[in-house]
Amino acid sequence: MSTMLGALFAFAPRNRSPRSFAVALGFSAGVMVYISFMELLPEGVRHLTDFFGERGGEWRAILGFFAGILLVALLDALIPHVPNRGGRPEALRSCPRSPLFRIGILAVVAIALHNLPEGLITLIGVADDIHIGFVLAIAIAIHNIPEGIAVAAPVYAATNSRKTALWYTFVAGIAEPIGALLGYALLRSCFVGVLCGFAFSAVAGIMVYLSLDQMLPTARAHTNPHWAMMGFVSGMLCMAVSILLLGLGG
Repeated sequence: MSTMLGALFAFAPRNRSPRSFAVALGFSAGVMVYISFMELLPEGVRHLTDFFGERGGEWRAILGFFAGILLVALLDALIPHVPNRGGRPEALRSCPRSPLFRIGILAVVAIALHNLPEGLITLIGVADDIHIGFVLAIAIAIHNIPEGIAVAAPVYAATNSRKTALWYTFVAGIAEPIGALLGYALLRSCFVGVLCGFAFSAVAGIMVYLSLDQMLPTARAHTNPHWAMMGFVSGMLCMAVSILLLGLGG
């Protein structure tokens, strides 16, 4: 649903400005970085230390963290990452229609492949601890909004059809619950602490990589970098306050 919400933002002319785009991406990156270091990685350490002791658990959590970074870096090298190549919507509309449509298709493929493991990780989080799962779902939902913009904007510019843009955005977004269903079918008998520990640690690495290598640089490139940083800090603050107010931490 949040991916589809991003598509609706893409249709509104006042929300297509470079400044709004930069703040939204920076905000999402801030949410992801905060939850990675303050929630996911510590939770991974906690699970792994229960099985391997304090030192052994910490080393394995660190290994999982950097394994997640390595995994997403390899995927980033293999899968075209459309948002980093995007420009202003006005510039996109001046391009030929077919290249724009191809960009939209590549965005659908890349984001759908990215959403499959996100659904699985959210499922694992909820199965282990409903509080952690809820915080994780909030973070992923927030950062899915710019993903919806990344899909809908080029498709809408190429076809001038909101229905088509919404359909392709839906295809990208539905991959997340599909990932959760596949994960449940494969792993419903394997919800153990070790699996959760490695999963939380690896996803923390994935989120940090995506935030610092993809989202924040893209946000800074679209307008004054200070706007992206304002969004980044606001995202961290919003997640910190929400965790404290809702009692989700610990």
